[in-house]
Amino acid sequence: MSEIKKNKYITIPELSKKIGKTEPTIYRHIENLMKKDLLKRMESRKAGYWEVIDY
Repeated sequence: MSEIKKNKYITIPELSKKIGKTEPTIYRHIENLMKKDLLKRMESRKAGYWEVIDY
């Protein structure tokens, strides 16, 4: 979440390298965050960005 807050345009491969986890692991965690409404993908996968939902 902190890396996404720093750069809302970060990609899954970039997150993978920064955090040191595999891409499938990043996808799994992002999916869980999206299900919990803590993270949202805005616009398209290619040109979009991440929105962190703070309650």
